[in-house]
Amino acid sequence: MAFFKNDSFKNEIERGRTVFEAYNRLSKREIVAMYYWYTNLGILFKECHGLLVQAINFQLASKLKPILLHMTEIDPSWGGGHAYYALALYYSRLPKLMGGDLAKADDFSQRSIEKGPNWLYSRWGRAKYLYTKTRNREAFKKDLEWVIAQDPHGADSPYPWNVYFQRDAREMLKHIDDYF
Repeated sequence: MAFFKNDSFKNEIERGRTVFEAYNRLSKREIVAMYYWYTNLGILFKECHGLLVQAINFQLASKLKPILLHMTEIDPSWGGGHAYYALALYYSRLPKLMGGDLAKADDFSQRSIEKGPNWLYSRWGRAKYLYTKTRNREAFKKDLEWVIAQDPHGADSPYPWNVYFQRDAREMLKHIDDYF
């Protein structure tokens, strides 16, 4: 595990603490590992488990939030605001009962865009996850058109992801009535 390259974190784990108890020992050096660890757990929770399993494991969401906040403290600009983007998804995708909050999702989406104005994922994700929930068809359309209009070679985000975001944005616009 990449986290084990951090001796302070490793020592806490070896003393019996969990990742959720020792994450604050992780530094900017481990931010990539933190982000992808969080992303994988979040995808597993939201995409691979049904509502019943999500309800049973609802504590997982609350355990992940402090890790995202820690990432915004140690390097808010990393990856064009990836941690803010993850918080925007966190708040937009969770049911209100589990801490979902569309106003906070909007705020964190904006922070992500401010940190990475030339990254495609922030506007793509805002359209897909926030604007579909707030039923804001015009903002959905505007964000996706912006994504499509960018040069995939010139955007700050990785080229393969840019191609994906643009292709998905085209498909979403093609089927806009399915979202609204």
